[in-house]
Amino acid sequence: MAQDRQKVDLEQYPCRSIPLPALSTMRRNAALSQKELARLASVAPNTVRLLESGRRGAYPTTLRKLDSVLSVAPAELTREHRPEESST
Repeated sequence: MAQDRQKVDLEQYPCRSIPLPALSTMRRNAALSQKELARLASVAPNTVRLLESGRRGAYPTTLRKLDSVLSVAPAELTREHRPEESST
């Protein structure tokens, strides 16, 4: 069963190619731990760790689960975090 699901995922999404550079910031802004976010999004805690570290990209379905829990648009999670420039 799991192998069938994995095969379908690989056919639909040949690689985990969606980096989520803002995931850690968004998670902290929501006052969630990695474990809490994983539980709420129905993903493995290791998935959240790997996504936040940039060691793995997300499947589109994982992105949708995370943005739903965090109440943000998918574009917000994929946007590179840039500190505000001060005008001094």
